[in-house]
Amino acid sequence: MIRAEAEPLPDGTPGYGRIVITGIAPPPGRLAFVLRREGFAAGCLGPRGWQTTEEELVAENVATVPEAGGWAIVIGPALSRFLRPAPYQLVLPALGTDLPIFWPDTIEMPVEDQDLPPPTPRKPEPPRWPDPPPPQPPVVDAQRPPDRPDPPPPPPDVPAWKKSLPLALLGLALLLGIGAFLMRDTLFPPTPERIEQAQPGPATPPAAPQPAPPQPTPPPRAAAWPDGTDGLSLQEVVTRAPGNAGIVAAAQRRQQAGRHDDALALYEEAAARGEAAAWFELARMYDPVGFQPGRPFRTANPFEAARHYREAEQRGFAGAAAPRAALRAHLEGLANGGDMTARATLREFWP
Repeated sequence: MIRAEAEPLPDGTPGYGRIVITGIAPPPGRLAFVLRREGFAAGCLGPRGWQTTEEELVAENVATVPEAGGWAIVIGPALSRFLRPAPYQLVLPALGTDLPIFWPDTIEMPVEDQDLPPPTPRKPEPPRWPDPPPPQPPVVDAQRPPDRPDPPPPPPDVPAWKKSLPLALLGLALLLGIGAFLMRDTLFPPTPERIEQAQPGPATPPAAPQPAPPQPTPPPRAAAWPDGTDGLSLQEVVTRAPGNAGIVAAAQRRQQAGRHDDALALYEEAAARGEAAAWFELARMYDPVGFQPGRPFRTANPFEAARHYREAEQRGFAGAAAPRAALRAHLEGLANGGDMTARATLREFWP
């Protein structure tokens, strides 16, 4: 049986580790290998870090390990600084084999290569505009007295009879109007035509009632979310979804339709927004218990499954407790058989 296990060098040199391989002989000549990680867009390790394209790496040294009955690939700080305690896939193209490994946390990095917290950015100060100049007092000529406006001319004298003339005319007009009203029948006697015009005519029949206008037909109700979202892009789903739970509902619909890559992207978006159900659905994708290859991953990832189950449970998703306990029991059985990945996952998430 071919096996691969990562461990620190026997002398514990910081930054150096080795991958011990048993069950197969090393290839002659130059040894190239590939390191992958599942579930990431940048899933291939290169000399400058993780990248999207696959690139062959060259081992710093290939050494025999007599006590293990195999041989080892030695990896130095140039690559180990990009590795964290997690599962990976080791590909040996010359041997045509693909082996799972777990990079342990016992490989220490030099102090200068350890991750340091980023400096706290300073808040930029707002721009300061120059203060406006103080108002200057008006220049006064001490030899010239200040100008004063001329007083308005007095109104001309009006005779008293002109002042009372409008009131007299108003009174005269009022008297003439009253006299004309009292003498209207004498001055304008009633005639038959006027009497006939004064008589009330026949009553106008009421208008016939008009029929009520037809009521408009109400528009059809919109389909419930996420019906009708199959043709939307991922960005449109995120923009139009009624909250984070709506993103999860659209992801579940696409997962049931076999669009597993779309479902993965939508679950990750909802999880980044704090939706507990999205963390749970991601854990089920990684979970080796009941794992189905190609939906969307080729192999299970118990480390990521345990991480997502714990996050979902801490965020209050009650349904995560039972599958998380089932995953723990599965890993304990593997750890009792000597599986290093299972042991490291239990130590990390069930201390």
